[in-house]
Amino acid sequence: MNGKPRDLPPSTRQRWRARILGLFLALATTPALATTPADLPLNRPLTLRPTWRGTAPKDGLKILTRPGPDISLRVEIGAVRNPADVGLGLRLFLNQPKATAETPDSAPGYLGNVAFFPSSPPPGAPPLSFVINLRTALAGHGAGGLRTLIQAPPQVTIILVPLGQAPPRAASARVTGLTLELQGGP
Repeated sequence: MNGKPRDLPPSTRQRWRARILGLFLALATTPALATTPADLPLNRPLTLRPTWRGTAPKDGLKILTRPGPDISLRVEIGAVRNPADVGLGLRLFLNQPKATAETPDSAPGYLGNVAFFPSSPPPGAPPLSFVINLRTALAGHGAGGLRTLIQAPPQVTIILVPLGQAPPRAASARVTGLTLELQGGP
């Protein structure tokens, strides 16, 4: 046997074909996650996988199911395009990639809203930065709801929404960072 696929026994070839097909199907049905920096158009959800700043806890977000340190989510906005100069805000959801601008605040995984003034940071200035405490934000979901939300690797869906009057469709923001950080220690 020289290592060519046709030299493998039929049962081995069949198992490998099934594995490859399974991987292909898993990749084809998994929604693609954006990476930062990423453009966030008005009223269009963007789902990102946050990175851990520092060392990630061994249990990931599961540490939120027991007393102990908090985890903060930091969202950084590097640029805002807002021709009408109206107020904009962000709605954030944890592990809810189908969330939209109309998803109610009572929905599972809702983390909160942040509002900001319409202008971008000046050139050379640090990005706008918002921090959300996940333990506090998810406290209303109860133990069962929380366990369901934190089973998967964390994904955050961000939606740019108008505050008050509707801005033109051209409004957008640039997400330059999305990080999780363990606050304090065990």
